[in-house]
Amino acid sequence: MANGMGSLYIGASGLQNSQNALNTTANNLANVDTKGYVRQQVLFADRDYLNIGNASISKKQTGLGLNILDVVHTRDYFLDRYYRTENGRQAFYEATGEVTDSLLDVYQELEGETFQETLTELLKAFQEMEKGPEVEVSQNMIVNKSTLFLQRVSEMYSDMKEYQSKVNIKINQTIDRINELGQKIVDYNKEIVRIESAGIETAMTLRDERDNVLDELSSLAKVDFSEGVDGAVRVRLENIEFVDDAYVYKIKGMEDPVTGFVNPIWPQLSDMGREQYTDVFNFSVDISSELNTDVGRLKALVLARGDRAANYTDVSGLTADEYNNGAGMSVMMAGQAELDQLVHKIVTAINDVLSPTTTASFIGIDGTRYNNVKVWDEENAVLGADGEKPGQELFVRRG
Repeated sequence: MANGMGSLYIGASGLQNSQNALNTTANNLANVDTKGYVRQQVLFADRDYLNIGNASISKKQTGLGLNILDVVHTRDYFLDRYYRTENGRQAFYEATGEVTDSLLDVYQELEGETFQETLTELLKAFQEMEKGPEVEVSQNMIVNKSTLFLQRVSEMYSDMKEYQSKVNIKINQTIDRINELGQKIVDYNKEIVRIESAGIETAMTLRDERDNVLDELSSLAKVDFSEGVDGAVRVRLENIEFVDDAYVYKIKGMEDPVTGFVNPIWPQLSDMGREQYTDVFNFSVDISSELNTDVGRLKALVLARGDRAANYTDVSGLTADEYNNGAGMSVMMAGQAELDQLVHKIVTAINDVLSPTTTASFIGIDGTRYNNVKVWDEENAVLGADGEKPGQELFVRRG
């Protein structure tokens, strides 16, 4: 009789726990469209056994059925790592693409009707002047069309600098968001540890919310994470400890007093009093997927913005390696440098026709020896109607 009733009890426990497991399955189905929800899985285990008799060897035991051992949070650590790395890589190239598209919008003016007309009109003005260089109307036309040309390119360069400032604002906002997410992880860690410390309950909802935060953080910067036995997650950002058991080591946006650009640094690793700062990003390492250095929106924005406004000197006279390791690393700086180089070549070519220069060595009136100095080329130059020397260039030379 006991065996019969025991078998019924075992069957009843199986049905009851299977029903509870179905409730978990129903919960999984109900949350299919819930952002960040992770599937829960029921683990079964044997209940206690009853010993029959007092034999010391080969005790006879009878089981009491089964019980739910745990409801686990089925999330794969290795898949998480892979997803978050690729999530950060996607965000890196998306941010780079946004800056590039905005720069192309400015550059399209080079092929647009307005800018093309400006260059065409300037060319026509010189062609008219060729017919009669002494005609005052032709000379005034040259000045007017040159002024219009400079205004157009100055507007384009100003638009680039303005967008550079907007990218700088985005960098500031991204730094703030990273610090905010770091604090959220700390808060979730404390709550999860408190709930799970008794070993009775798993904080499923809080874990889902914390995973959402980690996913977003992985899009903003390169992160590595690990979960301790207590359930708390530790995070390293760009290979530096960012979140530990109970504290977030926030990054800081240090503003350059000259450019106003913000650069992310680690305050805890910097000597703020001596103005010796530890940068969050190391740009001396090549950007590549192979080296895993093309991860995170913040890095992409800092890289695309550059550290200053560039000009033709960042291109002219440099080797390919020097350029690529300088202005060429930044989308914005490369655009500025190449536009300024275009303008520099145009105005220099015009000036060299109207008021050419040559290299000479001489002794100044103060007795100082000057070697290889650029001076007005009197031999090949032309003079205006006033006959005054040196001949006047169209665009003012600053050096």
